[in-house]
Amino acid sequence: MSLNIQNLKDNRNEILKAEIGSLLFNLGKTHIGIGNWQSYFPNETQLFSSYKDYYQQNHFQTELETINVQLKTLIFDTAITTNSQTQKWVEYFKGDVSSSDIVKKVFFRGCENVNSGIDKGSPREQINGSLWIANAFGGYIKDVDKDSFDDRRKSFFIALNEACETNNWYANPNWQELRNFVLVEIKKWYSKLLSDSRFPVNDVTLYDQAYMSATMFKASLAGMALGTTQSANYITTPQSIKWQILGVQYDKLALAEKGLKPAHILWYRETCKKVDDGVKKIIETHYALGNEVYRDESGVYFLVPEGIEIFEELKESVLTIFQEKFDDEIYPYIGLTKASRGTMNLTHLLENAKSNFLKADYSKKATPQIPDNAIGICQVCQSRFVKEKQKDDETQMCE
Repeated sequence: MSLNIQNLKDNRNEILKAEIGSLLFNLGKTHIGIGNWQSYFPNETQLFSSYKDYYQQNHFQTELETINVQLKTLIFDTAITTNSQTQKWVEYFKGDVSSSDIVKKVFFRGCENVNSGIDKGSPREQINGSLWIANAFGGYIKDVDKDSFDDRRKSFFIALNEACETNNWYANPNWQELRNFVLVEIKKWYSKLLSDSRFPVNDVTLYDQAYMSATMFKASLAGMALGTTQSANYITTPQSIKWQILGVQYDKLALAEKGLKPAHILWYRETCKKVDDGVKKIIETHYALGNEVYRDESGVYFLVPEGIEIFEELKESVLTIFQEKFDDEIYPYIGLTKASRGTMNLTHLLENAKSNFLKADYSKKATPQIPDNAIGICQVCQSRFVKEKQKDDETQMCE
């Protein structure tokens, strides 16, 4: 199969615009008066009863105009082209009430519905008493505060407007930076709200739902841009959409254990984070191929389209980060799972992490050249040469 890598890069901004819209499709749930929340806040004003009404009754447009007409114009008049179909950007904010087939079918039916089923299932019991957020084990974290609803939504629009004015995004939008801004802001905000008023799914925040649904959609659009065989049927049969997990695996714990002093351990920890963040930037914004879904001591993992392979350009970009940050010391194994209608295929990479560490790709590692002034091998990294002994230290260490 031949992937159209250039088409993916050419459509990067369109995919990022679609991702931003899908991240914000649940803005109607941030109104305190909808049916999901009204009984928990009976004294608050109800502007509309369903989260869908936020778009259908023009509340979204009115609020944007109140902040700045330019903000409304940006969202309502900007065009977005995906899969050769052009619509207004606002259609990607509307979820299942959108007039766009890609949004209604690929995003909502193909992605959001399956994500909601994975996250929440079909519980019937409502949360008793006040709304509260639980952890994954059902333990109490905090109550949902009424200030996190409508007032916080207006604060978000004000911050978005200020960012657009400050960075000149109204005249010349930088979609990578705009996407990152929105993601950071809604994580702080949506993590304080629930996606559902039923028990025991009050461990699923609005951010959990929005981020994962948008991630599935982004990966699906990337598959369509790449021209994968499966993506040809996404609009007609959205229930068949699947995804793969791309894992960049290396033994972070073993690296930290090399350290002979706290400073060495700290350096490895900080460098691992820089590497993971660098890989994240490549996959999420440079190629707009998918999003990070998991990170631990074994590596960093991304949800990506089904039917793809690790193309040479992507591999080179990832390996270059390791080469630069670790100074040729360590390289990763880059692997893909089989396609799945969910995310449990992640466990295949996790269970095989130790054996995958032994399959690291060292194709960019340079042949060691022994410098004339070398006095030995670094006792910490056990990889680089030591040119001179550190003062007041018995340990031979490289720079």
